[in-house]
Amino acid sequence: MSRKKDFNLAFNRTKTPGGSIIYYCNSLSSSNNQSLCLATILSGYHEKDDVNYLLENITLAQNGKQHEDFHQPDSLTGSFELIISPPNIIISPNNHEIPLQTCKELLNEWLDFISV
Repeated sequence: MSRKKDFNLAFNRTKTPGGSIIYYCNSLSSSNNQSLCLATILSGYHEKDDVNYLLENITLAQNGKQHEDFHQPDSLTGSFELIISPPNIIISPNNHEIPLQTCKELLNEWLDFISV
């Protein structure tokens, strides 16, 4: 089963009238706060370089190496942020914890989707 299904997420794309493609993630559950937070954060990571940078930091953390622990997509303000705190990643604003490897797998699915 894919990680996006594990978290009740749907990956979507739409084309603007100008021809640009916009990638976004939706939660398929209006009552699952973790799913809603993940959808918001993933939608903020619409640049491949940003996703790759986050993935690199997760890998560094998994290997016990120095990493940047605070991440927030530039397009998001306020309390939507990710904190790498091995062995988990903490998703704010509600401090949901997801194992680093699980988050990495979800981010790789998202990266594959936005790379098409």
